[in-house]
Amino acid sequence: MNQQLVTLDFHGQAIAAYLIDGHRHALTDEQVGTLLGYADPARAVSLLVQRDEHGELEGLSTVIKLTTVEGGRTVTRTRRIWGRDGVIALAMLSSTDTGAKVRVWGRKALTDKADQINAVLSTGNDRPSVQLREARGVFKAALGIAKLLKLDGNQAQIRAMQVTKAKTGVDVAELFDVQLIAETQAMHLNPTQIGKRLNPEQKPAQVNRLLTEMGFQVKTDRGWEGIEAHRVHWEYKDDAKKFAGGSVRSLRWFPSVVPLIQAHLSAQSSAI
Repeated sequence: MNQQLVTLDFHGQAIAAYLIDGHRHALTDEQVGTLLGYADPARAVSLLVQRDEHGELEGLSTVIKLTTVEGGRTVTRTRRIWGRDGVIALAMLSSTDTGAKVRVWGRKALTDKADQINAVLSTGNDRPSVQLREARGVFKAALGIAKLLKLDGNQAQIRAMQVTKAKTGVDVAELFDVQLIAETQAMHLNPTQIGKRLNPEQKPAQVNRLLTEMGFQVKTDRGWEGIEAHRVHWEYKDDAKKFAGGSVRSLRWFPSVVPLIQAHLSAQSSAI
């Protein structure tokens, strides 16, 4: 992803922003807060997000790694960024005098990848139009299910993008130049960790039995193998330990599988 730090003019005030891949403006919390006139810009935006009771800001920000120059050194920092729609939504939620001006300015001054997507959808090329519309429907449905499963942080968006790619062939992350960062520990669970999340708590061997009964995995000479039809719930990871000169490939599970196992376990209990 190409990142360029640019300066935008806001009624004579110079506002720093990022231009992503030459066509999409993005602002960090601090940059948006400065635009809105807050004395402590980054903290003010964080408070706006915390007070967003109706989910108006949901899905409008992305956490990425930005490269900046600090003290003569080039450093990489993880930052939350907002596109045009996010900046406008924050302006609507803010109580500053410049909020209305920011909304009008943002619609004209900020470019967004959605502009290019809408242009594709309006062309006479039927195949891209149909494919993107199909991807949009799948992504929306998958995102809703992921949220019902109470996935944390960016996990809902990540799972929705993976499902969309598997079902339609459209790579949403690549299309929109998105790099969502998830916590590794939260994203990959082994049977022991899964068992501790179940009620009642299950031993690793019991978890493996349940996953096998559900048709999610099978035992082979190479160990546990995930069933492709349920790929959205698992991933292979290379363990740090070495074996016979190479790393050991282990089957790991996403948190989305936990409520499915719990439902299967509950159904078994009811049948007894």
